[in-house]
Amino acid sequence: MFVPVINIAQVLSKMTNENDIIDHEFILKARQLKSSILKNAILIHQILSEIQPFKVTTYEIERSVKTLDRVSTNFEYYSKKVNRISVYMPSNLPLYSFILFGIIPSFMVYEKLIVKPNQLMRDKNIFGRICQALNIETEFQNIEIVYDETQKFTDVYVPNSDIVIFTGYNKNRDKILSLLKPGSLLIYNGSGHNPIVVGKNANIEKAAKDACYARFFNSGQDCAGPDAILVHKDIVDKFMNNYLSEVNMLKVGTYDNENVDVGPIPRKTELQKFLNLLHDTDTNKIIAGGVIGK
Repeated sequence: MFVPVINIAQVLSKMTNENDIIDHEFILKARQLKSSILKNAILIHQILSEIQPFKVTTYEIERSVKTLDRVSTNFEYYSKKVNRISVYMPSNLPLYSFILFGIIPSFMVYEKLIVKPNQLMRDKNIFGRICQALNIETEFQNIEIVYDETQKFTDVYVPNSDIVIFTGYNKNRDKILSLLKPGSLLIYNGSGHNPIVVGKNANIEKAAKDACYARFFNSGQDCAGPDAILVHKDIVDKFMNNYLSEVNMLKVGTYDNENVDVGPIPRKTELQKFLNLLHDTDTNKIIAGGVIGK
């Protein structure tokens, strides 16, 4: 059960400026969207089961509800608006990402917030079905969903945007920067190694458990997952034993199974990377898995 941090009546009682109506509207919209998400939770699980584990969708719904519940705590930031925002959506966690990068920024737009889903979400129409289930087109009329390829979206929408929210590679970021008009803002969410460091005095059991969770969250597809785990040499063997025990307890299967931790890789480009890695890696360095399934 999630309890709003600030009751809507409390918020409105403190707001006496010309933005009262606007602020009231965004709080109501957040509450309505929260209700719609909870009402359509089963459908959302069904849609997202094509690309991610059931547990991850549950996580997304919980985080989305918490965010919408607490949107009123930031009402002072919604008084200043811009005409247009363009958003490149991340490849993972489509519902929660849309709340963070689409819904919340839409409260700060006069004209349009234009959203470009990534290729996987376009190809499988994941994003479109989520928006349809939540009635986004009707409830958020200042949000426009565009299914253009990255290059076309960049050329058409970036030059006229006051703010661009981009998640992706550096080479695409540089192209966006070159097209931004003077005075506009680029909010860039890049990628990194995000290493986990396990010190000599760490609680090894907890460190191994948490490292396994972080690395295999969302079947290991999440861009925030660690690309490296750095362990003190004095405890590396014990850590690895605990880590492998955690890995071996992960449930592998299809995403329609609610208990599955790791499922099929939906993006062909990522699958090819893994196949190349297995092909090129010394087999002696593979200490778990490494078998290409049917």
